[in-house]
Amino acid sequence: MENVKYIGMALCLAGMLGTGGAYPGSFSTGLKAESEAGLETIDAAEEAEPEISDSAESDSEEKIAGEKDEDYIYCVGSVSKVYATAAVMQLVDEGKVELDAPVTDYVPEFRLADERYKKITVRMLMDHTSGMMGTVWSNGFLYEDGNSIRHDSILDIWSGQRLKAEPGEYAAYCNDGFDLLEQIVEHVSGMSYTEYITKYIAEPTGGFSTGTGANYYDNPLLIPTYRNFIHYDNGICLEIGAGGIYATASDVANFGAGFFTGYNAILSDESKNAMSERWGGDKFSDKSGLGWDIVDKPEFEEAGVKVVGKGGDALQNHTFLYVAPEEEVSVAVISNEGSSDLDALMAEELMKIVMEEKGIEISAPETVKYELLSEIPAEYDEYAGYYAFSFSANGEIGEISFPDHKYMHIEYSGAFGTRSTDYMLTTEGSFAELSDDVMDGDVSDARTAGNAEILTFVKDAKGSIYIGIESKSVYPGIGTKDTCGYTAEKMTENPVSSDVMTAWAGYAEDKYYLVNERYDSASYDMSSTTYVVPSEVMPGYAFFVSNNQGSRLIRIEDTEHAGAFQTIPSSANRDLIDIEVTETEEGLSFTTNEGRHYISGKSIPVMDGTVTEVELKSDKASWYKISDDLANSTITAADRPENSNIIVYNKYGAVVYTTHRKDEKSEIPLPMDGMILFLGEDGGVVSLEH
Repeated sequence: MENVKYIGMALCLAGMLGTGGAYPGSFSTGLKAESEAGLETIDAAEEAEPEISDSAESDSEEKIAGEKDEDYIYCVGSVSKVYATAAVMQLVDEGKVELDAPVTDYVPEFRLADERYKKITVRMLMDHTSGMMGTVWSNGFLYEDGNSIRHDSILDIWSGQRLKAEPGEYAAYCNDGFDLLEQIVEHVSGMSYTEYITKYIAEPTGGFSTGTGANYYDNPLLIPTYRNFIHYDNGICLEIGAGGIYATASDVANFGAGFFTGYNAILSDESKNAMSERWGGDKFSDKSGLGWDIVDKPEFEEAGVKVVGKGGDALQNHTFLYVAPEEEVSVAVISNEGSSDLDALMAEELMKIVMEEKGIEISAPETVKYELLSEIPAEYDEYAGYYAFSFSANGEIGEISFPDHKYMHIEYSGAFGTRSTDYMLTTEGSFAELSDDVMDGDVSDARTAGNAEILTFVKDAKGSIYIGIESKSVYPGIGTKDTCGYTAEKMTENPVSSDVMTAWAGYAEDKYYLVNERYDSASYDMSSTTYVVPSEVMPGYAFFVSNNQGSRLIRIEDTEHAGAFQTIPSSANRDLIDIEVTETEEGLSFTTNEGRHYISGKSIPVMDGTVTEVELKSDKASWYKISDDLANSTITAADRPENSNIIVYNKYGAVVYTTHRKDEKSEIPLPMDGMILFLGEDGGVVSLEH
């Protein structure tokens, strides 16, 4: 079976307002590749001749008629956050919402297990400064299903969460804030969010193929999903405010055109300008505006061009939207492979081409050269110690030392092993990554690595110590992504009793399996297993590991609780996790602040030849260990309810069989030391034939 990859691109230019749609002069190209090697064939629609309207303002005042096109429809992922922000800003324009009013004024049912939630304002949701923990993943992605289970339960899940920071203290990327904006739209407008977006955001900008996961889950034009050459059911994003808008590339570019200066189809210029203002902070703080990820791009600003941008990733779909409001250019790139970073580079190059045609040259930033110093002053000694790196995924603990005050050595340890890197002090006061490890303390031949990481220590007014990072990711033939942000914070010792340490060491001897999501949740194919790994270098800390979300560093509190401890003022600590351990008659279980419940592998029964029926439950997945006598054989489901699914995992936790694959075989493989999972609704029964 071929593995087909698609990219959709669309570009909207100034003056392309006509009677056939919002921006009929936009063009959309579809690039299709039929091999893993890369894009091989390109089919592009010709660019339409621009139609110059007498007045953009007059066009925006009349209802635009149009029809759905036949392009593929993608999930635009987190670009949906700009849609959610625009929807609420419309209500601001109408005087129905105030940006700096408490969220509880509009959603009275909203509460957290932290009284400070009452301070969270609407603006804080948009600029990621609410202090909320991050993302409720539970039932966020369902296969070909628009069920409202996540929407209907999320307020209850939030009610058990704490805040990680004082509202307004700093910006850290937060999906949940935009799902809360979704709730505001519904409460204030009296409409469902999907209805509101369709009527007041999509239609006025010609987005006639735009919908949400709630109503597009079975749309025949959805881009197909392939994984490792295998055709899967489409995983539908139901984190709708944060990531659940579905649209064609031209729809997204036309939506971006809604932010052109003077074109008020959806928002006033005052609201658009408010969205494009960056939240404050230092060099390493997040650089987002309201909804937008990018509101200042140095190389464009040097050329006198203001751009705003937003990227998004949702399973196989990836998106980037760039808009130059004054120059009236909107570029959208969407793909079902790759990443939003790659789409961003492509969109940026398209934007530069258009600017060049307008006589505006966008120059690449100058490469900074660093001069290395062979001596590190004693004043840097306070920075030696243990640091928590990369909190939200693949977290590590790094031990920093300054051997003979000649260079900086970082010894990293994580759930998956150890590594080390050496750095040298620069004349700028930062530390540049070296191309090779320092041998025997000899730094005479040391040189910086290609695209070296640059680390800078930052000490705040409270005495907390953080590390900022500047780096470049080079994509040959495509472009370079620059990164500047915080990456680590200095840790403190966390002394816990020997009894507590013994308990967590015991927890680490087992794996834990997700049980409480809907039968068609995509989580069971991707992040169904978790386990803990206590840190050896920093007792009292541990790594919480899942097979899709990497490892997150947590601090042990007692035998029943562990959780996030980070205070770093940036998205380096997005999506923080707290865990509660419970002992029941069935055995040990983990419950997370994300709304997920996991049971101990030790409590899972064995499937042998005597198991011929499995009773299904809506709120508890049925896991089985595959017995040795059935290993390497097959079974069939002689009778299986329509609302049910079966998934098989090998001993490494990889999926080897799932009913979410199109045309999956009827024979179900049973690998040695594997697991089999049955999912469904109350009253359902799966009958098995051995």
